[in-house]
Amino acid sequence: MKPFRRFTKLLAPISLTEQTDAVVNFARRIAEVNEGEVVLLHVVPKQSYRLHRPIYRPEESGGADEEYAAKVASGLLEELGQRHLGNVRWRALIRHASNPATAILDAQRELESDLIVVSKSAASELSARIQGGLHEKLIRSSPCAVWGASALPEFASQESAKNVLAPVAFDRPSVAIARLAGSIAEAQRGRVRVLHVILTDPSFLELSRAAYGFEPDERVSINRAEQAAKERLDRFAAQNLGEIPHESAVAVGYDLASAILEDEKGWKPDVITMGTAGRRGIERFPLSGFFQLVLGSTAETVARRSLCSVVTLRLLE
Repeated sequence: MKPFRRFTKLLAPISLTEQTDAVVNFARRIAEVNEGEVVLLHVVPKQSYRLHRPIYRPEESGGADEEYAAKVASGLLEELGQRHLGNVRWRALIRHASNPATAILDAQRELESDLIVVSKSAASELSARIQGGLHEKLIRSSPCAVWGASALPEFASQESAKNVLAPVAFDRPSVAIARLAGSIAEAQRGRVRVLHVILTDPSFLELSRAAYGFEPDERVSINRAEQAAKERLDRFAAQNLGEIPHESAVAVGYDLASAILEDEKGWKPDVITMGTAGRRGIERFPLSGFFQLVLGSTAETVARRSLCSVVTLRLLE
């Protein structure tokens, strides 16, 4: 078994809002257990109306002043780093762009960051689905994992993220999700709960006959699928998590996101790991991509509605 991944190059986009401290604290904790470096990034907008945000102190510069805003933001990043990052290696980075998501993704490629730590979406449900906030745009397009940091006090103040919930299917991309969960748990001596969801829609079982071991002429049933899924899930977890403490669970529900969120309520993880097809799925299947934008992908829905942090990873088949 290959060694689990380590997050050693962290990119933390900082909006300089009330959620900023949570993002920096998560970045510090992740960097500490992985012996990594944090880059605090702030994207200074080019639009004049955005430069009038109070955080840029426009009254001191006589109005919208991009260079003055960059100077102010740089000073704030330095204060954040000194106050929150302790002995972790870190540096501040300022970029200028009209589109912050594009600037963040450009920085990720340039720095070869292996993890982006960002605050969870603050966009409304409808806006997040149709247009997408910053978090959704990074989920859809980032080539590396994205850690959506929960700003809820019970999570933002934690010094560890030990219990990891990992929803998986029985396909090759799910191996990456299990191992991502394992890397988080292993670094903090935690535990992984591998979760498989069986949908109640009859067509789901018909299309998944092979996965649950149904014979071609055998009548499908949820009870039989549950039993087969639990046995297969136990083997999957043992193969992909090895000696990392873990457990497996099978849930039945009408909707993937709802079943995952219900399991979160019961098990109370510190973080959830999710796979997503990102923009690749939309480009390959335009019609399903349309419905993904309107209804929201499972990963985006869980990331938006969950209480804890959610780490997403674009999957490649």
